[in-house]
Amino acid sequence: MDIKSDGPVRENELIARNVRRFRLERAISLGELARRSGLSKQTLSKIEQGVGNPTVETLSLLGAALDLPARRLLTEWGTPVYVQRHDEGEWAGAGHWTERILDETYGSGFVRTLLLRLERTGAPRETVEPHAPGTLHHV
Repeated sequence: MDIKSDGPVRENELIARNVRRFRLERAISLGELARRSGLSKQTLSKIEQGVGNPTVETLSLLGAALDLPARRLLTEWGTPVYVQRHDEGEWAGAGHWTERILDETYGSGFVRTLLLRLERTGAPRETVEPHAPGTLHHV
């Protein structure tokens, strides 16, 4: 008996939804996507049905054909968003800065929007521990 875990099935369903979504958003037929990607219509049909098991190379070809990074095919869209009302949040921090989180979401990465309050003083500068590689700050 062949028993499959929930992991690959869910991933295949996610990929299926995303391939179909991006293809339809771009008004591309299955045949046209097959032509652009170099994959067969049968392979694409199986992927969109969630029964195919695309390789990394296949996802890369699909991403290029849809003009988007392949990782977008592996990202759940419509992820719940956490929203903090301006008067509900608590200020946290120490030293010469405090922050209050406004929202958090996860898409192609973790995004946190917050208010940051800095105090200008004559005290010595504080050292902030480094974040994980790839962390971006937009101020």
